[in-house]
Amino acid sequence: MSLRTPALPADFAYFAAWYGRVPSFADLADSGYKLSCADEWFSWRIANLNSLYLTRIHHADHQLARVWLEGLDDVMFCHRLKRLPVEERPASMQQRFRLKYPLNDVWTYRDLPPHA
Repeated sequence: MSLRTPALPADFAYFAAWYGRVPSFADLADSGYKLSCADEWFSWRIANLNSLYLTRIHHADHQLARVWLEGLDDVMFCHRLKRLPVEERPASMQQRFRLKYPLNDVWTYRDLPPHA
């Protein structure tokens, strides 16, 4: 991606997370928002298919089981999130986001661009 682009922050999911912020996930609090677990199911399905033939490749290692279990955990979390009351969904998703993507302590994050 180039540094100069006509794209806007709204074009990228969780744009503020690139700058060390936790997204608000405010759309989950909308009662009309339909939460779908299709992405989680698809990524877990791909991990299942990969596990059938990746173990036969000479450079497969212990990370394969980790990927499979993380995918299963994502599917289970999505279904738990669906059962939560609508008001509690953003806070639960923010907590999950902090656990899954911890802040990088190697460098300091830049400030958000003024148009964000």
